[in-house]
Formats: sequence, C-alpha cells, structure tokens
Amino acid sequence: MRPAPNARTASMPGSGGSGTFAVGIGRLRSVMARYISPILVDSVLQRALQAHPAATRGSGALHALTEDCMIGLRLFVKEQELPQLMLELADILEEHDGR
Repeated sequence: MRPAPNARTASMPGSGGSGTFAVGIGRLRSVMARYISPILVDSVLQRALQAHPAATRGSGALHALTEDCMIGLRLFVKEQELPQLMLELADILEEHDGR
C-alpha cells in the first residue's frame, strides 16, 4: 500500500509539516502525479525544495518552488500535455494567493 501523497510530502526534508505551504506542496504533488511517475514527482519536488531552504519559505516560496518544478517537468512531460499541466499549476498558485 502506497502512503498518501501528503504523508510523503511531510516526510521530505525541508517540506514543513503544516500550513498553506505544505498544502500547496500536496496540491503540486497531486497534479504532477497525473502526468509523471511518483518517482519523478519526488525527484522534481526534492530538487525544488533543496533550492529553497526552509528559512526562505515566506509568502512567495510556493511560487518559487512551482517555477522550479515547471522547469524540471519540461524534461519529463509529453510535449502535448505540457500546456495543460502548466495551466493546472498556475491554478494552484492563484488559489494559494486567494487564501
């Protein structure tokens, strides 16, 4: 049985365990998992999280993390699916800003 996506996110180094940032990461993971394998989702998120240490997780941190993920995803997502994925990720940011 696979762990729930949010459970794995909370256990990733530097991901935090609560708050809107963690919820945002969970949403990113969920969207990315529809386009790439769980291993690749973990890899893309891990690299993005390493680029943004926990100390810099202010209001724009989810935006920076998502931008890094978008760059990484271009390597793994089919070209014809990429625009839809980018729109879904942008929707997450809009919803996050509305909180």
